[in-house]
Amino acid sequence: MTMPKKFGRTIPRRHWPRLAWAFALGACGDAGPAQTTSDALIERPASLAGVHDPPLDEAGISATLSLLGSRGGWTVNTVYATDYDWVAIDAHRFDRARERGLAPVVRIDYARPDATVFADGSPALGATVPPDGRVGWCLARRDAGPGGSVRPGPSREGGTHLECYLRYVDDLVARTRNVHTWLIGNEMNMGLEARAFPGGCIAPRWYAEVYRAARARIRAVPGHARDAVFVGGVAPGPADHAVALRDGDGCPPSSAPPRPGLPRVARYLGAREYLQRMLYALAPAEVDGLAMHAYGGWPRATDNGGVPALTEFEEGRGDVRDPTFGYRAQARWIDALGWSRVPLLLTEMSVHTHLDRSDARDTAGFIRDAYAGIQRWNETPGAHALLGAVWFTYRSEGEFAEESIALLDVGADEGSNPVKSLRAVAARLGPGDAARGGTCVTPPGVVRDNTTLDSVTRVHLAQPLRAFWTANGGLSVFGHPLEESACREDPFSRRVLYSQTTERQRFEYHPEHASSRYDAVQIGRLGAELAARRGVDLSWRARAPGAQRAGCAWIGPSDAQGHWVCGRILEQWRANGLDRGVAGSVAFEESLMLYGYPLTEELEVTGPGTRRSEQWFERARLERHALARPYDVMGGRLGAESMGR
Repeated sequence: MTMPKKFGRTIPRRHWPRLAWAFALGACGDAGPAQTTSDALIERPASLAGVHDPPLDEAGISATLSLLGSRGGWTVNTVYATDYDWVAIDAHRFDRARERGLAPVVRIDYARPDATVFADGSPALGATVPPDGRVGWCLARRDAGPGGSVRPGPSREGGTHLECYLRYVDDLVARTRNVHTWLIGNEMNMGLEARAFPGGCIAPRWYAEVYRAARARIRAVPGHARDAVFVGGVAPGPADHAVALRDGDGCPPSSAPPRPGLPRVARYLGAREYLQRMLYALAPAEVDGLAMHAYGGWPRATDNGGVPALTEFEEGRGDVRDPTFGYRAQARWIDALGWSRVPLLLTEMSVHTHLDRSDARDTAGFIRDAYAGIQRWNETPGAHALLGAVWFTYRSEGEFAEESIALLDVGADEGSNPVKSLRAVAARLGPGDAARGGTCVTPPGVVRDNTTLDSVTRVHLAQPLRAFWTANGGLSVFGHPLEESACREDPFSRRVLYSQTTERQRFEYHPEHASSRYDAVQIGRLGAELAARRGVDLSWRARAPGAQRAGCAWIGPSDAQGHWVCGRILEQWRANGLDRGVAGSVAFEESLMLYGYPLTEELEVTGPGTRRSEQWFERARLERHALARPYDVMGGRLGAESMGR
């Protein structure tokens, strides 16, 4: 698949080998809870400002409150499932920070990026989320001696890496009574966060599976049933591989060459593409919020390739060799993918400041202007508002000294001192907004007149939906349009897309495909949605197809996942499809895009005056009636049924 242009983060080259750290997002506070697209309640601090990874002992909490002010603010802190020995201490500190007025967000990672060992002594490299596969014992880690060397902690019998991770999640959440905002993983598209994964790549589908499992475990803990669990932010840096991501798992081939001059271990997957694939693998209905990362580079344009830091932070840079992905550009991309009503939290933002502090005044000005820009963005009609914006980072003497706010207490006033600038900003800012989402993307040039009016239903079928309808079978495949095209929230997935329902299916406008080989107009998953509402078992059969059946084909994502499609229904499935320009007969891919994979076997349906068989597919239901060919097999009126007609 040809995917849209990739975007990312500009980082000094000397930091590439050390980019193993990143962090989270969260909620709490004085502004009151906000309802999200899910049933989560997000408590918000009175100010949208925050700081990343401050120490949360009593002295550290006091210092953080001094920085952010008495109204409090966001904090983002990271824990690792391999640090099992410290779970009680971490939980106490998070609760204490909440009690003193901060809004902690806890990011739960799997293994530290430096080095970790299994309890049985076998090594494991770092991983922001657990890899697939089994392990003899769950991980445990302790510092032991000078240099923080690692030795095994108490053994805990395990099964899979994911089970070990979830066991830690259970313990941490049960011990943390007052914190209700969590973040799962961080910068999953960056190789240094995926060292335990083959090729240094966390497939977006696997991340989605880990997120679902962790969210379910967090919400199963008493007292945490409506906690907000956020999806980790992607690294907004450019892709460093020269080969497009594979369609299957979203990872490049291991042989893909890195960008010249960039170590393979630090490889990136493009932020724009990774975010798209990750959100395809999830649905807004099962997500409480999304984290974002955005950076301004250097505060002076002369040090930043001529690009103002505020421009790079908000929109990114369009440099083909080194593109970046600003927070406003990310928010618009998220809206285009149908996630316009999901809360957003900017969990990392910063610029670099030279170690001689010669540009500290410029950094102070960036802090002032960046937060003022966020507040204006939040007040702009149609803009996807941010819950908060967290400065990365609080203090780091080594890896991120250039971004550490605690090391920038230089200068006489808020105009020249970054610490005083952030303190003044935090005092002036109001709370972030979780309730106001972004804007649904509509196609250009929509015309509704007599030339686009359906003569039967008196509903317009405007471009580009009309061209799609005409090119792919028209009335016989889709039926008449039943409602005017408009932006609508899908009740099943809660995606917000420009759509139109016809008698048999639903058309959706996907602007992310406008420049790809796939149409921007696609078929919605009405079959899956209606089947789920009616209690049809949609689980894939976890078995091989077995012996070949006469007149049948096994259709599914794999030999272990699928269903048999037989006889006349199989003929219908193969005979129709969306036109992809494949010469000759209808290609498998074209049929798949029209109908989707089968969700059931062929089922007998009986009732008063009804006797037929039917088979559910992701995007359709094919029905076999006791009629003469070719009228014996037809598509079910899923669109009409979804509208109660």
